[in-house]
Amino acid sequence: MTVSPAPDPLMMRVYKNDKIGATAFFRNRNFINLIVARLAALETKSVNVLLQACSIGAEPYSIAAVARDRGLDIAIDTTDIEPDFLAAAQRARYPEIITNSMTASENKFFKPIEEGLVEIDAALRAMVSFLPPQSLTDPMPGTYDATLAMNVLTYLSPDDQTRAIATMAAATTHYLCLTAFHPDSIKSDIESVGFEPVMEDQALIHNAWGVRVVPGGAAPGTPEYSWMVPPYNTDCDDYAWRYCAIFQRKNSFWFYSSR
Repeated sequence: MTVSPAPDPLMMRVYKNDKIGATAFFRNRNFINLIVARLAALETKSVNVLLQACSIGAEPYSIAAVARDRGLDIAIDTTDIEPDFLAAAQRARYPEIITNSMTASENKFFKPIEEGLVEIDAALRAMVSFLPPQSLTDPMPGTYDATLAMNVLTYLSPDDQTRAIATMAAATTHYLCLTAFHPDSIKSDIESVGFEPVMEDQALIHNAWGVRVVPGGAAPGTPEYSWMVPPYNTDCDDYAWRYCAIFQRKNSFWFYSSR
């Protein structure tokens, strides 16, 4: 496996055979802050989260850092389809350059260990548990307050996206967090499993995805269509689903949990 920095120092790109991942710490602060706040508001002493397709670990550690700062008791399970990506995430060592664009509050979780490298704080690492490799369409390993599949549904076909969302929703009690999905079918996929868009900060979150947001987006039918998106707008009837990153279970939708 090779790891190379993208032009933006926050971004890391990883490669292993035909597997490619792009990830960054605190990539979308608006999103992280809102989902942590929503989870903190649940009427429970602790919350548990599953983060799918974690690549080399930036997203689960970012959520853990924000949750820890807010005093939220959270347990994060995470996995990826590529074992080498998971192994790198567990090592929790990264190029020091990633800290250049972090706030002081974020930077405190990264400890220099040798020239050019930093390591995630041990207490933060303890908040994240690593599961065996799995894909989005594999059965869920448990029941979670929130399930996240960020910037990964783009690699599935529309039919597989429908199956993956159904699988995740069946084991998720409150929030599905999804990005880079097939936009023309996301409304039906979400409605069919009893979820609805969270409108709070929706435009802020969408427009903060950086290089993914381009004027006009990508043409339908192209490989970039689910990845490159236009700036937030309300011109289409399904904009609330198409530009959403956080979906919540409808209050009227009955759900049974054995927890």
